[in-house]
Amino acid sequence: MPKRSLEGEIESQLPLSRVKRLMKETESVGMVSAEASILVAKATDLFMELFSHKAGEHVIAANRSKLEYKDFASCVENTPRLQFLRDIVPMPVRASDIIEGLN
Repeated sequence: MPKRSLEGEIESQLPLSRVKRLMKETESVGMVSAEASILVAKATDLFMELFSHKAGEHVIAANRSKLEYKDFASCVENTPRLQFLRDIVPMPVRASDIIEGLN
Protein backbone atom coordinates (compact mmCIF):
# COMPACT_ATOMS: atom_id res chain seq x y z
CA MET A 1 0.00 0.00 0.00
CA PRO A 2 1.49 3.40 -0.96
CA LYS A 3 2.22 5.90 1.77
CA ARG A 4 -0.19 8.85 1.74
CA SER A 5 0.98 12.36 2.51
CA LEU A 6 -1.13 14.76 4.53
CA GLU A 7 0.52 17.72 2.80
CA GLY A 8 -2.10 19.41 0.64
CA GLU A 9 -4.93 17.27 2.06
CA ILE A 10 -5.20 19.05 5.42
CA GLU A 11 -5.03 22.81 5.46
CA SER A 12 -4.14 24.97 8.44
CA GLN A 13 -4.20 28.68 9.14
CA LEU A 14 -0.87 28.39 11.00
CA PRO A 15 2.53 28.38 9.30
CA LEU A 16 3.81 24.80 9.54
CA SER A 17 7.44 25.85 9.95
CA ARG A 18 6.57 27.76 13.14
CA VAL A 19 4.46 24.91 14.49
CA LYS A 20 7.33 22.51 13.89
CA ARG A 21 9.80 24.89 15.55
CA LEU A 22 7.55 25.26 18.62
CA MET A 23 7.19 21.50 18.88
CA LYS A 24 10.97 21.06 18.75
CA GLU A 25 11.45 23.57 21.58
CA THR A 26 10.12 20.96 23.99
CA GLU A 27 13.14 19.16 25.43
CA SER A 28 11.62 15.71 25.13
CA VAL A 29 10.89 16.17 21.41
CA GLY A 30 13.64 15.37 18.94
CA MET A 31 12.69 15.13 15.30
CA VAL A 32 9.21 16.14 14.14
CA SER A 33 7.68 14.59 11.03
CA ALA A 34 5.80 16.69 8.52
CA GLU A 35 2.63 14.74 9.27
CA ALA A 36 2.93 15.41 13.01
CA SER A 37 3.33 19.16 12.52
CA ILE A 38 0.38 19.24 10.10
CA LEU A 39 -1.85 17.40 12.58
CA VAL A 40 -0.82 19.63 15.50
CA ALA A 41 -1.46 22.74 13.38
CA LYS A 42 -4.91 21.48 12.34
CA ALA A 43 -5.78 20.48 15.94
CA THR A 44 -4.77 23.98 17.06
CA ASP A 45 -6.97 25.51 14.35
CA LEU A 46 -9.93 23.43 15.50
CA PHE A 47 -9.31 24.27 19.16
CA MET A 48 -9.14 28.01 18.44
CA GLU A 49 -12.30 27.77 16.36
CA LEU A 50 -14.13 26.05 19.26
CA PHE A 51 -12.74 28.50 21.84
CA SER A 52 -13.69 31.55 19.74
CA HIS A 53 -17.15 30.15 19.03
CA LYS A 54 -17.81 29.47 22.73
CA ALA A 55 -16.55 32.96 23.68
CA GLY A 56 -18.73 34.41 20.92
CA GLU A 57 -21.77 32.83 22.56
CA HIS A 58 -21.01 34.96 25.65
CA VAL A 59 -20.92 38.10 23.48
CA ILE A 60 -24.30 37.26 21.97
CA ALA A 61 -25.80 36.44 25.38
CA ALA A 62 -24.59 39.83 26.69
CA ASN A 63 -26.04 41.55 23.59
CA ARG A 64 -22.68 43.02 22.63
CA SER A 65 -20.82 43.03 19.32
CA LYS A 66 -17.22 43.09 20.52
CA LEU A 67 -15.32 40.00 21.69
CA GLU A 68 -13.35 40.78 24.85
CA TYR A 69 -10.97 39.02 27.22
CA LYS A 70 -13.73 38.54 29.78
CA ASP A 71 -15.68 36.49 27.23
CA PHE A 72 -12.81 34.01 26.92
CA ALA A 73 -12.31 33.94 30.70
CA SER A 74 -16.02 33.35 31.29
CA CYS A 75 -15.98 30.63 28.66
CA VAL A 76 -13.10 28.87 30.43
CA GLU A 77 -14.86 29.17 33.79
CA ASN A 78 -18.20 27.83 32.53
CA THR A 79 -17.11 25.14 30.05
CA PRO A 80 -15.86 21.96 31.72
CA ARG A 81 -13.82 20.95 28.65
CA LEU A 82 -11.89 24.23 28.82
CA GLN A 83 -11.25 24.44 32.56
CA PHE A 84 -7.69 23.20 32.06
CA LEU A 85 -7.02 26.80 30.93
CA ARG A 86 -8.07 28.37 34.26
CA ASP A 87 -4.49 29.29 35.22
CA ILE A 88 -3.79 30.76 31.79
CA VAL A 89 -7.08 32.62 31.23
CA PRO A 90 -8.33 33.59 34.70
CA MET A 91 -11.38 35.75 35.34
CA PRO A 92 -10.47 39.45 35.36
CA VAL A 93 -9.97 41.06 38.76
CA ARG A 94 -10.05 44.79 39.44
CA ALA A 95 -6.89 46.30 40.90
CA SER A 96 -9.00 47.96 43.61
CA ASP A 97 -10.31 44.52 44.68
CA ILE A 98 -6.75 43.22 44.98
CA ILE A 99 -5.62 46.24 46.99
CA GLU A 100 -8.67 45.93 49.25
CA GLY A 101 -7.84 42.26 49.84
CA LEU A 102 -4.31 43.17 50.92
CA ASN A 103 -5.55 45.56 53.62
